[in-house]
Amino acid sequence: WRAKQFEKALLYIFEGLRLEPGDNRVKAALLHRLGTILQTMHPEETAIKNYNEAIQLNPQFSWPHNSLGLTYRYQKNYGAADKEFEEAIRLYPENSRPRYNIGVSYMSQKRYADAEKVFKEILQMDPQNYRAHNRLGLICLEQGKTDKAEEEFREALKIEPSYAKAQKNLMPLLQEKERKNEEVKKREEETK
Repeated sequence: WRAKQFEKALLYIFEGLRLEPGDNRVKAALLHRLGTILQTMHPEETAIKNYNEAIQLNPQFSWPHNSLGLTYRYQKNYGAADKEFEEAIRLYPENSRPRYNIGVSYMSQKRYADAEKVFKEILQMDPQNYRAHNRLGLICLEQGKTDKAEEEFREALKIEPSYAKAQKNLMPLLQEKERKNEEVKKREEETK
């Protein structure tokens, strides 16, 4: 599945379902993975159906809620997405991924204060979460806090130096800073 060998992954899943596992947790996991593959392939309604079946089979399984939230977010159905992320968080509060996803959803809705709160919660749970630092940097940019944004992007890169999104976000800030420094130097030379 991760290698984008969808047909092969689907064969394994269908074989697993054909064997009719007696354990609903196993069947729920298979249906969840089926939904994930279908979502990636874009028949979203089928993915939604499979996530809901997985939830019915194992109501305590948080991952289908998170995946359902992602599907709704891709459809820009933020109310439904946020509801699913909240349920995933309720079921598995130690997992930062649904928190991250609801934070991204809040950003898409321009609910920056809510998103900022979520990303800070994630960093309390996991100070090494470079993606949360990057998102906080983006929020700071939206708020015009370029120095704080630079700080967050640098922190993300300190944790994960090869993180391309933080590199991409930091570069224009550094270029702008360099341009302003050159202007100041030029003005100083002109006044001499």
